[in-house]
Amino acid sequence: MKNLKQFRRCLLTGFFGLSLALTGCSGDDGAAGPAGPAGAEGPAGPVTETDESCNVCHGDGDFLVSLGDDHDLGAEYFATHDVTITDFDVVTGGTNAVVTFTVADAVAPVSGLGDVKIAFAKLVEGTGGDADYWVNYVNKFETTGATSPGSNNGSAALAQAPKGDKFSCTPVATVNAGEYTCTIADLTASDAAVAVTWEPTLTHRVAVYYGGHGDPVGQAAVDFIPATIVDGLSDFTTAQSDVTVTRDIATVASCNECHGALAGHGGDRITVKNCVICHNPGTQDANSGIVVDMTSMIHKIHRGADLTQPYTIWGHNDGEHDFTEVLYPEDLTNCEKCHTAADTETPDADNWNTVPTMNACGSCHDNISFDATVPAGMVAHSGNVQTNNSGCVFCHSSAAIIGYHTVTPAAADTPEFDVTISMSAPANGTHYVTGEAPVVTVTLAGVDGSVYTSTDTTEGVVGGGLANADLDVYGPRAHAVPVLGGGVSMLATSTDTGVTATSTGYTFQMDAITDDLAPGTYMVRFEGGDYGAIAGDDYVTMSTALKTFQIGTATEEPKVAGDCTGCHGDNRMHLQGAHPHNAAFDTDECLACHDFSGGYGTPLVQRVHAVHSASGLGADGHDRVWTEITYPQDVAHCQTCHNSDSTAFTGVPNGYTLACVGCHGDVAGAQDHIAQNGGDI
Repeated sequence: MKNLKQFRRCLLTGFFGLSLALTGCSGDDGAAGPAGPAGAEGPAGPVTETDESCNVCHGDGDFLVSLGDDHDLGAEYFATHDVTITDFDVVTGGTNAVVTFTVADAVAPVSGLGDVKIAFAKLVEGTGGDADYWVNYVNKFETTGATSPGSNNGSAALAQAPKGDKFSCTPVATVNAGEYTCTIADLTASDAAVAVTWEPTLTHRVAVYYGGHGDPVGQAAVDFIPATIVDGLSDFTTAQSDVTVTRDIATVASCNECHGALAGHGGDRITVKNCVICHNPGTQDANSGIVVDMTSMIHKIHRGADLTQPYTIWGHNDGEHDFTEVLYPEDLTNCEKCHTAADTETPDADNWNTVPTMNACGSCHDNISFDATVPAGMVAHSGNVQTNNSGCVFCHSSAAIIGYHTVTPAAADTPEFDVTISMSAPANGTHYVTGEAPVVTVTLAGVDGSVYTSTDTTEGVVGGGLANADLDVYGPRAHAVPVLGGGVSMLATSTDTGVTATSTGYTFQMDAITDDLAPGTYMVRFEGGDYGAIAGDDYVTMSTALKTFQIGTATEEPKVAGDCTGCHGDNRMHLQGAHPHNAAFDTDECLACHDFSGGYGTPLVQRVHAVHSASGLGADGHDRVWTEITYPQDVAHCQTCHNSDSTAFTGVPNGYTLACVGCHGDVAGAQDHIAQNGGDI
């Protein structure tokens, strides 16, 4: 209180002194004098927001919406517990079994385990051209749980093949910490939907599921042959090496390249090995009658928007699942994206081309009818009516199937040249420093290997000269803008200074490096073509190349976002049309146009977030919207794309409110909030 009184006293004294000064002056102010000389230019004001303006409320752990709390910036969205099956003893005749398993988290064994589920299936040899398939010993007919087309709430289940199921059991802890056993009675129970014969000479799979419908906790699955008998028990620990017949055609690692962490049924189905035990051939969804065997279901989901027959599953009690808007993020003909033969965990990955079946092929090519009756909207199979799969291989050999799924680009979509970019070496051998002025050389080699040196510029004529030849220089990666005089034309008719056409290629003299360039990784990208792009249907795509170089540091700067090819594969963007760029799914290339300068392209940080979050912004300036994009996992799991060592995305540095706009800009008030707080929209 004393300090407050002193403050008021000082304030009043100041006002009193000011009034005396004012009343002590009298007379006319006089005419205005001449303007004085211009003062020195003041410091540049802030361009965009600062850390203080955004991170006060949104910094990690702060009191309002924290980036770290509301975006899964660091934690892995995977199973939190390791489950290991150590023993599985089956009584002779297959009447009951005991499974032993351990559970541990990242630190120590887990005690006090709750309920778990155990699944047990055999791998049956396919007949009539069918592939081998899993049959679960415990199965059921589902009953309807929700109103759906063709069924009434609570009505009897549709006629269908049995669906695999799981045993529920309360695990009994053993002497060792984190080790449990579960006793399973009546493996071949008579109350199952379909009795399954005990065949101990076949490959079997036992699976343990720990965790309910929610965040994934842990699962494990082991294959073995139970025919080895020790004291009346089939013990998988003595027979795993006998497994020769397998059906592993896709691994969960392939799924997780796009899905981050496979998490079906509310989050607790996280491995392919576990999924196939229940999603057996012939299985249908009880409410809709739609087939949900693993082969058909996965193919149809991923081809969703391209199917001729919409694929909609009603599900258990959680409503309709409509996959008609699912857009696959790369070429659908790339079967090896999921079926990776080189992966040791998928010895049967080549089944996609060696074991053709009506179910597998027809799940993608769903407009083909193999029956005598051809439904409306479908076409008859060109190889006549098929009653089983035994004849498929006679027309569809492995080589032929691979050929069907190999895309050869059209001539217009094939670059004319192999482009090579080289640069004069930095004096210290590793990175350029202030004062150095690198020289870039671009060499274009034709398909015959000859170096292209034409100085003509006739657009629309093959061999008529370079119709386009642009060189961009930009960086650093975390906040790229054009630098060092880049953004020039290298055409023979170019008026750009520093460009020279020689007998070995085209060169560009960069500006000298100044000390205000941030240390980091910079890029130089060439894009050019001979024929050029006359119109959307009259073009030859660009020939392109990219090279990175270092300024101010020899240490390469990590990309803000890592490898896009995990989902998009080795595809190209802007390949076709009247303005092709022929760019790879590589942020280094995209930043040539989509940088922070506010030039031609919407900044990449906004564009990519808007696309993946299905924003209605139309953020590319061409009124495009991406509201039908179905991102294959939680959009808040930033680590899927931000999987490099960069930490630039974890705060709100200069310009990065563009990322916030990308995801949240079509939420009412979001753009106003960002703009009012000094953000860039």
